[in-house]
Amino acid sequence: MIYSLTGKISMIDENTLVVDTGVVAFEVICSAYTAYGLSGSNETQTILTYLQVREDAMCLYGFKDKKEKMIFNDLLLVSGVGPKMAVT
Repeated sequence: MIYSLTGKISMIDENTLVVDTGVVAFEVICSAYTAYGLSGSNETQTILTYLQVREDAMCLYGFKDKKEKMIFNDLLLVSGVGPKMAVT
């Protein structure tokens, strides 16, 4: 499990971040809250993460703070709610 990533945000989209850790740049799916909360900052940031491993893909979801990640984890417990729906 990847608990967090620390690095510079090199790209921000509506629901995607690219976190450059210095060696590897990670694509992270995130909420608009996280994306807009981190926009405009050139400083090193720490993003909390959730790694979803499936047969055909591995997706990394990111969160600005612990409260947002806790809500995301609670939503995953609801039947029929997956990570993509929970992050929105």
